[in-house]
Amino acid sequence: MLAAQGARLLYEGAPLTTRPRPGLAGRVAHLWPIRIALYAGSIAGAVMLVNRGTRLLAGALGDGWPAVSVRVVVLILAVHLVYRGVTRLLEDRTATELSSRGAVREAVAGAVVGAVCLSFTVAILFVLGYYRVESVMEDERAAAWSAGQSSRWGPPT
Repeated sequence: MLAAQGARLLYEGAPLTTRPRPGLAGRVAHLWPIRIALYAGSIAGAVMLVNRGTRLLAGALGDGWPAVSVRVVVLILAVHLVYRGVTRLLEDRTATELSSRGAVREAVAGAVVGAVCLSFTVAILFVLGYYRVESVMEDERAAAWSAGQSSRWGPPT
């Protein structure tokens, strides 16, 4: 027991069991360009598989927004799971950057920052004269709708 405590002090909290040194493939996989290529290839492969798989669902759901929303949700889940798996495999850690703790706060902050950046860009283009609004509605039905003379509740189709 005393020797084990001394070993802990000697290695400053390192585990007492040592892992075998990885082979050549393991060492090559830990190089940063190879990691990037493995992550990108894995995610691209998942996207291709999801696209092929969800085409089969398109016949059942149609071509409208339900099919598109199902495709997007499945694609997000697939990329999420592939990233977690590749992170676990290559880096031998959990992907804590994808944890749900604080995700809503960060998503809202990202949406606000994105909206501010987009608004700022449009404002700069407007001030420089590269962006101007010429017309919002083009035909008579749209003009009648905007003037309140249409009996329909929505814009013309």
